[in-house]
Amino acid sequence: MADFIAGAAELLVCDAAERADWVVVEGQGSLTHPGFSGVTLGLLHGSAPDLMVLCHEAMRHSVKGYDDRQPLRTLREYVRIYEDAAAWRRPPGYPQARVVAVAVNTADVSEELAYAFIRNAAAETGVPAADPIREGAAGADRLASALREGVPA
Repeated sequence: MADFIAGAAELLVCDAAERADWVVVEGQGSLTHPGFSGVTLGLLHGSAPDLMVLCHEAMRHSVKGYDDRQPLRTLREYVRIYEDAAAWRRPPGYPQARVVAVAVNTADVSEELAYAFIRNAAAETGVPAADPIREGAAGADRLASALREGVPA
């Protein structure tokens, strides 16, 4: 059924765009996960994002279900992977889809480690990072501001 993901996502996004200024598409999985990458790529290509927020679990060190065999890549690598994959679908000369923020799940770490991880994620990727659950409105505002500022002119 993954054959239809891109088309279904495109249809839903286009329909929603008729009624809204912003369409937020939430996806799960990863382009580097052996089991989920096809669905993730279909969703990415079908939704054709202008902007992306990279999501990451702070204490995850390997691909889910492949713990001994596939360590995670760096956040910087994930930014490049997602921006490159999104570019495959865009016409020549069209603005590149960019990762403009990193949303971090720090639920499993201490407050001190959480804030250190958020700072490190921002430093490594060069974009704002936040845990909107732990940080509440301040974190959510940081992510929303990155999205608003990332809108192509």
